[in-house]
Amino acid sequence: MNRTGIDQKMIWWMPVLFQDSIKRLVIIIDRFYTNIIGLLDLNSQMDLSQQLLYLKAPETLEFDTTVIEELRLTDGRLGVVLDRSYFYPTGGGQEHDTGYLDQSRVIDVIKHGDPPQVVHVVDRPLPPGKVHGRIDAERRFRHMQHHTAQHLLTQCFVHLFGLDTLSANINGYSPSTLDLPAVGYTAAEGSSAGDLLLQAENLANRFIYEDRPVRSYFVSPRELDQLPLRRAPKVNENIRIVEIEGFDYTPCGGTHCASTGQIGVIKIVKTEKQADRIRVHFVAGWQALELYQQSFDTTSKLAAGLSVGQNELGDAVLRQFDMLQKSQKELQ
Repeated sequence: MNRTGIDQKMIWWMPVLFQDSIKRLVIIIDRFYTNIIGLLDLNSQMDLSQQLLYLKAPETLEFDTTVIEELRLTDGRLGVVLDRSYFYPTGGGQEHDTGYLDQSRVIDVIKHGDPPQVVHVVDRPLPPGKVHGRIDAERRFRHMQHHTAQHLLTQCFVHLFGLDTLSANINGYSPSTLDLPAVGYTAAEGSSAGDLLLQAENLANRFIYEDRPVRSYFVSPRELDQLPLRRAPKVNENIRIVEIEGFDYTPCGGTHCASTGQIGVIKIVKTEKQADRIRVHFVAGWQALELYQQSFDTTSKLAAGLSVGQNELGDAVLRQFDMLQKSQKELQ
């Protein structure tokens, strides 16, 4: 019995004239079903690496691909699976890419199912077939700047004070964060000559101005033992290292700049206590430039309103504050 359900032994009773033709037809039908089932098996066992091509070519922002499946997620959103993709799915503390598949807007990218597949959440139906993918270049680059900045700043805290980063969150349009152990932070702050945040920030920016190469590559477990890793990998195979030349070696699956110079600048904006952690908020690259532009615009207006230079603004505001307090006391 074959995939057609026809037992070739049953053909004996047919007229001799048709037996050869029937046999050939059965073989053709059987091969057809075999090919169809083979294709289905191929799709169901698709190599996830073909859906994570950004790992080897993060600079690729446009590509041709094929929608192989359209599905409805449990939250009601519409998603599609591609046979190959350069979109980054949310993970490792970094937010997802956005972009387009033809005219369909990609609003989210996630790993979904078991075994996992990369699902591209879209704003309209997108049936199976050929499509052209376009990744939002600005959003991708902002995430690259902040993720590489986090690796660099994290290693600066390790290098200067022995403080390991417990967790990190990478954003492109709001400050990114890294968490340091509160006990270690307090001890380092007490023994440090000067502001430890300023020291870490200055060292990180010094590496930016050196424009050191940033490389990503896959290593075997044997090769892994020879690298001065900042932390151990979370996986046992397909281990990808992101290296800031001669300074930081970290297992990571995120998108990164090609050199530290592309980060532009790093600025720590604030810290806050979170249970047993100190959360460090920082901005980098385009976001740091935008923050400076906004701050400069604000201080320029205040300085002009008080008829002082920007370098005199702090003292002028304090004088105004003292005068206001004295006036309030006199009215009481």
